[in-house]
Amino acid sequence: MLMFGICSALRVYVLWNKDIILFSSVLALNLVPVVANLYLYSFVRPKLTSISFAPCVSYMPLSGHEQIRYASLTPC
Repeated sequence: MLMFGICSALRVYVLWNKDIILFSSVLALNLVPVVANLYLYSFVRPKLTSISFAPCVSYMPLSGHEQIRYASLTPC
């Protein structure tokens, strides 16, 4: 997401006759989600539990209907 914002801002900078105000505004608007995610992730604290979630989170290379059928048969 960060690289997308930088590339977009550089593209606007080049296409709009090197307008630094437009470049900085596009860059600032593209950095809003990055800053918001950093802010939200700063409050996340992992907690250890005694319950194992590994069987429930494992990757299943099945189609959607097969996943639903498999999930209904296996207890988590």
